[in-house]
Parts: sequence; C-alpha cells; structure tokens
Amino acid sequence: MFAVEIAPRAVGELRRVVTWWQEHSRRPELIDLELSDAIEALSIFPEVGAPYPSAKRPGVRRRLMSATQVYVYYRIIEPEQLVRILAFWHTARGNGPRL
Repeated sequence: MFAVEIAPRAVGELRRVVTWWQEHSRRPELIDLELSDAIEALSIFPEVGAPYPSAKRPGVRRRLMSATQVYVYYRIIEPEQLVRILAFWHTARGNGPRL
C-alpha cells in the first residue's frame, strides 16, 4: 500500500473546492466522500489515473472524481511507496493546472 501526501499547493486548492462544494451543493457531504474514496484508491492502485501528457514534469497522472467533476493530479514516487497529490482542478475551469 502506498502512502498518500497532499502537496501544500494542492491543500489550498482542496480547501477552495471543499468550501465551494459545501456552500453551493445540495449534497455537501459528497466532496468528502469522493475525496476519501479517491485517496483510498490511489493508495491501493496508484496507477489508476491516466497519464497527463500536458505536464512539464514526467510521470504526472490524473484521476477524475466523477460525481464532483474534480480531477486529482498526482505523481507516483516508487522508491518511497508514495503518491504525492499535486493539484485539484474542477473540470469547469477548462485547461488543467500548470504542473
């Protein structure tokens, strides 16, 4: 099993996404549930996400949290058995983050 770490930049993005979702959604708990499921999936199957070829860094992948339409961008760091989440990005924002 891989450890999952959220980079400082991604923490700020996540706070904004969660706040927006809780203030505007009819199902405010959905973001927490979907995030929990995504982190668990990444810890067990880190290659579940698709490669993100637009990234400047090699090895960036993304996984869509389909109910909330938020992408989780991350890298797998094999020697450390670590998944580092780099960004959270809602599909309505258009182009993905600069990574």
